Amino acid sequence: MFNILLSMKKAAIYIVVLVLAFFPAVFIETPVKTYAAGVAEEEVQATEPAEAAEAVTEPAPEAEAPEEMDLPDIDFLDIPEIQDAKIDAQATLMAKREDLDRAWLELKEKEQEEARERMREAAEAAAAKVSASKEEEESRESHSSGSAETAEHGSGRDLGQFKLTAYCPCYQCSEGWGRMTSSGHLAQERHTIATDPSVIPEGTKVEINGVVYTAEDIGGGVRGNHIDIFYESHEECLQFGVRYAEVYKVN
Repeated sequence: MFNILLSMKKAAIYIVVLVLAFFPAVFIETPVKTYAAGVAEEEVQATEPAEAAEAVTEPAPEAEAPEEMDLPDIDFLDIPEIQDAKIDAQATLMAKREDLDRAWLELKEKEQEEARERMREAAEAAAAKVSASKEEEESRESHSSGSAETAEHGSGRDLGQFKLTAYCPCYQCSEGWGRMTSSGHLAQERHTIATDPSVIPEGTKVEINGVVYTAEDIGGGVRGNHIDIFYESHEECLQFGVRYAEVYKVN
């Protein structure tokens, strides 16, 4: 502001000097004629343009340029508040990224688990199909052999329809007896059955689905028209489940 006032003051002085330089005769004509009596009028007139020219050619003072304000260089990224905000934003972004990665991994693990479950179910279905096919084939073979044995012992007598279950040497099925039967014989697959002695006495041979079995054991839960057939493994017992069939006495 001070520089602007100083420039305006200098400009005013310059204008006044110009006015005095262009119109000097108005102010100095009479004094020149009064006090310069010994000078010819032509000399006075000759000197006036020269003085005016000198006044015009006097160089005017140059106006000083206003001083520029020096502003400090500020790097806004170095401000602590901005730095803290930047760090918080980066932390939030990283946390969001971790959450997305975790969700993606959980989704992939779930898909893999579902794929393994489908493969397991397919394998179990295939095994069950193979087992059923094997059992059917064995049933046909046993039917032919049983028919031959039945022919050997004569025509069998129908004892009626019985409930059929299965047991094996495991502790769950035999309660610690293993293969040992109540008759003292070792149980054998496709041979030994457990019966209710009041219905099928021990030592009786019966035909079930073409296979001839011998009553050699007594089951704790076998009562009435119920026969427990011996198998080698508990898995086969589970696959056998509960069935019903006609039973024929062979001897």
